[in-house]
Amino acid sequence: MELRKLEKTEEANYIEYIKSWKTEKIVPTSSDNKGKAFNDFLKKLKSDEIENNGRVPSETYFLFMKNGEIAGAINCRYALNEHLREIGGHIGYGVSPNYRNQGIATTMLRLVLDSYREKNFDRVMLTADDENQGSVKTILSCGGKLYETGKKEQKSYGKYWIEL
Repeated sequence: MELRKLEKTEEANYIEYIKSWKTEKIVPTSSDNKGKAFNDFLKKLKSDEIENNGRVPSETYFLFMKNGEIAGAINCRYALNEHLREIGGHIGYGVSPNYRNQGIATTMLRLVLDSYREKNFDRVMLTADDENQGSVKTILSCGGKLYETGKKEQKSYGKYWIEL
């Protein structure tokens, strides 16, 4: 497995990854090209790395399996705006339905926590819908501690801090 940014030569793998979600909402949303041409999507990912229009700088990484398939994606945000303090936090991730319940989310989260340490973060915040027990377990297994609960659009969620 390798966690890294998407490259120009990987359009076919990316298309298969998007197809694997079928009718589910693709998360993190930064990993969804929303119908854009692949090269335009790569440019958007690159532009996301710089703060613009109130959006915090972020990087999106994809987890590649040995066979070249993309198993999941993770978005690392290096600041918190008002919205992200409420819901979203520093990190958002998603795993292709084809690779769920295999520890993929935990692997991705552990890998990016190292990059936050390298950037001298003391802690990172994540949120998870209460009904998404897989995500809650992932956060807890990486040292997350629940510190607050909230409700948005009839969904309850928890806010977690992971000390680094």
